Amino acid sequence: MEQQEFFGYDINGNFVNRIIATQGQFNETGLIAGIKPAETPISTDPRDYPLSRYQFKRYVLENEYDVGIEAVLNHVKTVDLKQYGMFKAEIEDRSQFRFAIMLGFIQDPNIAPLLPTNMTETLMAAAWLKAKDY
Repeated sequence: MEQQEFFGYDINGNFVNRIIATQGQFNETGLIAGIKPAETPISTDPRDYPLSRYQFKRYVLENEYDVGIEAVLNHVKTVDLKQYGMFKAEIEDRSQFRFAIMLGFIQDPNIAPLLPTNMTETLMAAAWLKAKDY
C-alpha cells in the first residue's frame, strides 16, 4: 500500500496532526481523516502577545521607556503611595506583561503629560511586536 497525506482530527473535530501513512496505519491512530486545516493568520496586534519579564525588560530598556516609567512612578508616589506601591510591584514582580495594560497607563490623562515623546501607542506597539521575538 502506498503512503499518503492525512489530516487527523480527534472525535471533537480538533485538528491533531498531519500524518504521512498508509490507510491502514492511519486507521490505527484512532483519528478521523479530514481536510487540510485553514492557515491561521499571524496577528499584528500587540495585544495578542504577552511579554515575559525578560522580553519586557529588554522592551523597556532598548526603547528608553524606563525614563517614562520612572517619571510616572515618581509622580504617582507624590500623589498616592498605595497606587505607587501597586504600580511599582506590577512592574518589578509580574511574570507576564500585556500591551493593553501599558496602553491604560499612557492614555491616562493624568499620566500622558509626564511621558517622553517616544511613548506613543504607535511607537510602543511596533516595539512590542519586535520584543515578542526576543
